[in-house]
Amino acid sequence: MQLFDVACILGIVVIINALSNEQRYDNYIAVLKNCLKELGLSEEVYAYASVINNTDGAYDKAKCADLCMFKALKIMKPDGHIDLEKALEHLLSGEPGVQRDIMKTNIETCSKKKEDNDCDTAHNMMTCAVGTY
Repeated sequence: MQLFDVACILGIVVIINALSNEQRYDNYIAVLKNCLKELGLSEEVYAYASVINNTDGAYDKAKCADLCMFKALKIMKPDGHIDLEKALEHLLSGEPGVQRDIMKTNIETCSKKKEDNDCDTAHNMMTCAVGTY
């Protein structure tokens, strides 16, 4: 009977964690959509914006969408520097293991870099977190 109780509790914890992650994802999407609306960007333009695909300044606006999200999530401090604790809280993802360890190291390293403007700082932090910096 005790094993069954432990299994039930573990199942509830897993469900709560899954709901929590789903709620966090939904919150991130809502924040992103709000930021895109503020900047006049569609989700598609944001997703495909790059140095090569910079029609009407889409790439620069996309970088500022990253900044908008960072400000909303308190990842970016008022002085334009990255809050490492918040960056780890919001950007570190995945199951424990080598990939997560690499991502954590990237976030810790890149959180120290301040670019010429806050949009570039936020964008570089995003790309750095996943190892494309």
